[in-house]
Amino acid sequence: MTVRVRVFPLVTHRLGIISALCVYALMIAATGASAQTDTTVPSTGAGTPVVDSAPSAPTTTVAPKRTLVITGRGFGHGRGLGQWGAYGYATTKGWTSRDILGHFYGGTVPGAVSPTSAIGVRISALDAKPLAVYQPKGRLYLRVEGVAGLIVPPALTVGAVAPVAAVPISDPVVGAAVTVPAGAESASPTTTTMAPANATVIDPPLSSGPGAAVRIRLSRGAWEVSDATSCSGPWTVRTSLSSRTVTITTGPVDLAANPDDHTNMLQVCEDAQRRVYRGDMLAITDGKIQRSVNLVGIEAYLRGVVPREISASWGDSGLEAVKAQAVAARSYAAAEKRSGFSNTCDTISCQVYGGRGVVTTKGFTSLEDPRTDRAIAETAGEIRVNPKTGVAIRTEFSASTGGHTAGGEFPAVVDEGDAVDPNPNRNWERRLPGDAVRKSTKLGALIDVKVTARDGIGPDGGRASSVALVYEKGSVSVSGAEFMRTFSLKSSYFFTQMLVDGPSSPPAGAVAATPDTDPGQALTGDAGGPVAALGALPVGVLTTAATPESTPTGVTTTTRKSKTKTTTVK
Repeated sequence: MTVRVRVFPLVTHRLGIISALCVYALMIAATGASAQTDTTVPSTGAGTPVVDSAPSAPTTTVAPKRTLVITGRGFGHGRGLGQWGAYGYATTKGWTSRDILGHFYGGTVPGAVSPTSAIGVRISALDAKPLAVYQPKGRLYLRVEGVAGLIVPPALTVGAVAPVAAVPISDPVVGAAVTVPAGAESASPTTTTMAPANATVIDPPLSSGPGAAVRIRLSRGAWEVSDATSCSGPWTVRTSLSSRTVTITTGPVDLAANPDDHTNMLQVCEDAQRRVYRGDMLAITDGKIQRSVNLVGIEAYLRGVVPREISASWGDSGLEAVKAQAVAARSYAAAEKRSGFSNTCDTISCQVYGGRGVVTTKGFTSLEDPRTDRAIAETAGEIRVNPKTGVAIRTEFSASTGGHTAGGEFPAVVDEGDAVDPNPNRNWERRLPGDAVRKSTKLGALIDVKVTARDGIGPDGGRASSVALVYEKGSVSVSGAEFMRTFSLKSSYFFTQMLVDGPSSPPAGAVAATPDTDPGQALTGDAGGPVAALGALPVGVLTTAATPESTPTGVTTTTRKSKTKTTTVK
C-alpha cells in the first residue's frame, strides 16, 4: 500500500508526532505489509505531519461459537411410582398392580377408603371469579347453609327440604355430616348432593325452559345470585345471600338409570365451552376471595383424573400399570388437605382433573375413558397406607424415573421397568446456543456449564443438585432444580457439555438420544435447592384401614435408604 504524509498547521490539527507514528505503525500491523512512503512533503507552512491513507476494513475478534449439550434421563421428579416403569413391569415381567405399588412405595401397605367418600376439588381457573353453571334440562337448585330471612324473588319459590336418604356422607368442605335428598343424585349411584341436611332449597329450578343457568358472584361480602337461560346471559339478578357457602346442585334426577349422561350433570360456563362435572359445585368464600369447588365422590373424581395422568391406551396391554396408577391417584387424593375450603386442586400442582367432559359448538367430548374406568372399578377404594397408623400416604408419581427413583418419602429403588422400549424419556438430549444461557452480563462471555454436585442417588452420582455457569471473569452457581425449570428440562437427572465450534464426544454418563434443539431462556436468579418432597397429610374425613400384604413370589426389589448425600464433582 502507499502511505502519503501531509503537513497541516498546528492550530488546525492537534495530533502530535507520536500519535501520527502510532497510527502509522498500527496501520502497518493491521495490513501485514510494508509501508512505502512518499518522502515528498508539500510545504504548507509550519505544522505537524499526520498520516493519511485510504480506508481499510476494521479487524474484529470473533468469539468461538459455543453450544451447550444437555443429556438426561427420566421425566419428572422421580419420587415414588414411575409410570413408564410400571408399564414396563406390567408388560415385560407380568407384575400385578400390587407388585408395582409395593416396589415403588416401600414401607407402605394396601389400605382402603370408602368408595362413597367425597372430596372437594378447587377449580383453579375460577379463583376470584364468578361461578356460572348451566343445566341443559333446567334442573338447577341452590342449597344454602344457615340462611336466615332468605329473599325470594317473584320468579322463585322456596320449597321444603326433601326427605333424606339413609346414606350419610362426610363433607370435607363444610365439615359436618350431611345427608342426601332422595331422588336427587349427583355424585354417584350411591351418593348424591352434598348440601347440609338443614339447607334451604330454592325450588323449582331458577329458570324455566329447556335450559337454565345460574351465576353466583361475591359482591360486597354477600352472594349475588343471577339467572339466565344460557351461559351467554343476559343475567337477571334474583337475590342476595349471606352464607360462606352456596351449593349448586341438579335434580331431581335418577342417575342410577344412566349415571354417565352428561345432560343430567352440571356444566360450568367457560370462555368458549362448558365443562361438565359430576357432583355439585360450591361457591365459597376464602377471606375476601371467591373460590369454586367441585364436591364429588372420590371414585367419580378419579374417572376425570386417571386418563389425564396416564395414557388410557395402556389399558389395552398394560392394565395392571393403569390399576397401579388408579390406586396411587386415589391414595394421593385421600391424603390431600390443601386448604380450609378444599381437599385438592385440579392442576398439575395436585393432580390434573378435567371433569366428565366438555361441551363446545361441535358437541360433547368425554374426558373419561372405559379403560381407565375399568382400572378404577377393579381397585375401588384401594389406597396405600402407613402400616402402623393406617393413615393414607401421599403417593407421588412421575412419568419416568430414568432407571432409578429419587428417594424422598419412599426408599430409592432401581427401576428396571423404565427401560421398556416405547419409553421416549429414558434418555433425552437438549442443545442450547451458548449465548442463550445468561446469568450475569458483568462477568464476560460464557465459557462452560458444569454440574458441580449431585444427590448421590442412582448411577453416575444421581440427579444434579448444583450447577456452575463459568464466565471469563468468574462463575455463578444455581441449583439443579432451577436450571431444570429455566430451560424446561425433563428432569434434574442430567449431564452437561459445552461444544466449541463443532461436535465432540458426549459427556460422561450420557446415553445417545435424539437431539432436541431449543433457543433457550435466560436464567434470572437462584431459587435455592430442589423442592423437598412433602410428607403425608392427614386423611381428615376419609376413613382408611390397612390390609395385609405379602411379597409376591418371584418379585425381587432392590432398595436403598433415601437419605440424601451430596457428591462433589471435581
